[in-house]
Amino acid sequence: MAVEEKPINERNLLFAPAIFNSACTTVGALESFKEQGIEIDDYIGYGAGGAVLALSASGKSEKEILEALKKTPNIENNMAEYLGNMTFGELKEKTGKNLMIQTTQINPDGTKSALIFSADNFKNLPIAEACRVSTTLNSPLGVITKRPTKTRELQFEGKTYTCCDGNMSAREIPDLIHMKEYKNRIISTMKFPIHPRSKRIANIMEACNIKLAPHVSFFSAVPPKFRSKHNINNLIDSLSVKGSQETKNQIEKNINLKNLVPHTKVPEVIIPQRQHVPSFVRDINRSNRFAGMPQIDKKKG
Repeated sequence: MAVEEKPINERNLLFAPAIFNSACTTVGALESFKEQGIEIDDYIGYGAGGAVLALSASGKSEKEILEALKKTPNIENNMAEYLGNMTFGELKEKTGKNLMIQTTQINPDGTKSALIFSADNFKNLPIAEACRVSTTLNSPLGVITKRPTKTRELQFEGKTYTCCDGNMSAREIPDLIHMKEYKNRIISTMKFPIHPRSKRIANIMEACNIKLAPHVSFFSAVPPKFRSKHNINNLIDSLSVKGSQETKNQIEKNINLKNLVPHTKVPEVIIPQRQHVPSFVRDINRSNRFAGMPQIDKKKG
């Protein structure tokens, strides 16, 4: 049975980019949203962030998502293990959630443009396949070092889509999904600028009126030889906790976010405008105020 869909200006949108840090803090934010009763209706992201959003939209708990990240940090490449062949259409029909996974499509003429997978245009596409082609950098530092990116092909309904990393065209997202129509209900798990790649999505940050991002050390800057499974697991847990704490702090401070909590709408403060009172009216009021009071004879004073 399909879930009744709310109008876009009443839906809450959550954006999470491919940066691994943001993916981990997103898990903590989702936990705090659930505790406060804030419902996320629409999700958009790519790479690791998109994978986390897909798992959440499908009903996975925050604990399950963290375990998945620890098991496979490049989780966007292994989503079939957690979602099977669930399609965008099946997810929306089951939950009412609108999941959007973004990537960059390489057109026949060599130009690049954003491509968004959702129930609206790829209803029968497995979500795992969309996540797989949403990020293709050779390394997390691929954009910084300007290394060439890999391309991945997606076969769907007789058509071949050649894709590269979603970050390459993420600046097109606001116009493609009509972000302005969400009416101050857009949440981002990254602030600008906190990462060299975030320059590519400055316009998305401008569209997001609620930004959650604690100051964290960058996982992508840690050389592989200094990594260990133990340290990575601790880092994932730490980032998730910081994401949860930051969200709770913002709920108290950010009116836009506080307004998303059920039954805690912040009343609009209306400051009455001071009306101009003619001088002769002020004189009458003043005389009425002192009527009947003994008057001081200034001549005797």
